[in-house]
Amino acid sequence: MPRPAAAVKVFLNASDQTSNPVACGGNEAQYAADNGQRARARLQAYGFDVQYSQDFTNSPAMANNWGADTFVSIHTNAGGGHGTETLYKTSAGQVLAGHVNDALVAALGLPDRGLKVRTDLHMLNATSMTAVLTEVLFHDCSTSHSLPSGSVSESCFLIDANGRVIIAEALAQGVCAHHGVTCQAGPSPHPVLSLGTEVVAIAGQPRDLVGADGVFDLLVGQETVVRFTVTNAADATAPAANAVAGIALTGAGLAVAEWHVYDNYPGNACGGDWCLNSADGNAQNPPHLDPGATFDLLLDGFSAGEAKRVDLRVRGAEPTGGAHPEVRLYVKHVDDFYEKAGWDGTPDNVGGYQTWGGGDLRIASALDVWTSDAGAGGDAGPPDDGGADEDGGVRPRGLEGGCACAQRPAAGGPAPFALALLAAVVLAARARRRW
Repeated sequence: MPRPAAAVKVFLNASDQTSNPVACGGNEAQYAADNGQRARARLQAYGFDVQYSQDFTNSPAMANNWGADTFVSIHTNAGGGHGTETLYKTSAGQVLAGHVNDALVAALGLPDRGLKVRTDLHMLNATSMTAVLTEVLFHDCSTSHSLPSGSVSESCFLIDANGRVIIAEALAQGVCAHHGVTCQAGPSPHPVLSLGTEVVAIAGQPRDLVGADGVFDLLVGQETVVRFTVTNAADATAPAANAVAGIALTGAGLAVAEWHVYDNYPGNACGGDWCLNSADGNAQNPPHLDPGATFDLLLDGFSAGEAKRVDLRVRGAEPTGGAHPEVRLYVKHVDDFYEKAGWDGTPDNVGGYQTWGGGDLRIASALDVWTSDAGAGGDAGPPDDGGADEDGGVRPRGLEGGCACAQRPAAGGPAPFALALLAAVVLAARARRRW
């Protein structure tokens, strides 16, 4: 009778051969590692106890000491061939090799090069459990073949994230078949991003100074906060790694005076209120003050369900005459799941997992800028004096976190932004870093 998945220990090892170039870019080791880590996630989702290592010398001993039941070493082939083959040493290994090889051939549709006995491989000689080494495909093959993603070469299929999703699932299904466990294939673990935006009100001033077009109006010299939120939604099944957002102003009239990134993760120093996120101090990001009209922000990683907030202190620099310039944010990159070259670029939405906005992760807030003595009418009022919002909104002359370390001064008082920011940084430094 098959053992339940939870009682089976599977050790996955990935090739460390960085000197083996992949024809479409990169090297064998980096894609073997990606395949191995994805396969680990799939097997864990199916209930197996899984360990993974890319250590060539010590992986067999690690598996032996752990008491692994099954050992699968993941490689890709070279030498001008074409197809899938799996190597084994023992009779038990031959059975496992058959299951893994069959699953890969069925999923990829490449020629079956069969099972081969090898007695000269460290991964098969030094392991005491059932072990195989699989050569998934030929990473030096640049000839197009019929693959699940279309007519592409094996090397280009390997570097494509969709291709690696398919490979990882096939590796997992081979292990499932070997242990007699039914593993219902489902979507790979994935992030699910959503966006939001708002423009923070200016105390004592209507949001619409001219007409009733619903566009937020500033006077020249005034500042407000355009606030964006990026959330890895609660139904996400994986973190979003190395997320990058693009920021852009359209037309003339507006300027970004300052930016900051916050999070409200439950375990942060503000107890789940908004505090400065580690991305705020990422040295690869632009200066906080006057970053320019177009720039990228590295938002780092998002745990499942985590939100981050990008606050932009925006200044009315010159009249726009009702042209409605926009402050825009779009997601440029999430490791293996999303790529977008620019605001108008067509997104590469791997797996179709990003569904917000039809999969085009971009959002904008429009503003107008009027002069203080013309164009806005007599009821516009004077430019904002920087006083506190009576309704609890963020003061437009400074960006503040929501935690107690950055309490707002009494109405009409000055805004010691530097002190508030320093206090927020101190708290953020004590926050639990998740990435």
